[in-house]
Amino acid sequence: VRDAKNAAAATKRREEEASKAPDAFERLDLEGLPEGWWAERRVWIEGYCAGKPYLSFHSDKHRHVPTFQRALILDGLDRGRTEKESIDLWKRSVSTRQACSKLVEEAKPKKAPNLSLSHAPHRIDIKGLPEGWRAEKRRVSVGNGKCAAKVFYSNSKYRNMTWLKRVILLDARDRGIPEEEA
Repeated sequence: VRDAKNAAAATKRREEEASKAPDAFERLDLEGLPEGWWAERRVWIEGYCAGKPYLSFHSDKHRHVPTFQRALILDGLDRGRTEKESIDLWKRSVSTRQACSKLVEEAKPKKAPNLSLSHAPHRIDIKGLPEGWRAEKRRVSVGNGKCAAKVFYSNSKYRNMTWLKRVILLDARDRGIPEEEA
């Protein structure tokens, strides 16, 4: 009974995930994967690898397994094989490994993503943001050549505010509302 509930919950989570971001991944049924397993071609959304594709392997019991080898090992352990037997099976399945590599290569973007500070900001919606204010997500340098995403708030009077609480207090002060009521 518990496994049926877990499987139903996993299916529901996958359907919700797919409905939230229909273009976030592509489901693939690769030849050579164990029965009940499938691959998903995904694209990194944030971070150093933003825009680069990768494969993620799934079953009803395991989600987001990062490699084909690990998927075979987990499937083998579930079916009563030892890890060594599963690795031997992985070594024999050369064609599937090559197919996985080819799928990732095909999905690679032609041009590397721009991770510099000039990366175009994009507006985001934030509940509770006072009227007339806008929020933008931008990449900023955090040292050692790395970038991180940060939210900046602006309106016609103030620019590049980073604290939402400060934005709310400034907006209340500009409208003549006491800070205690803001």
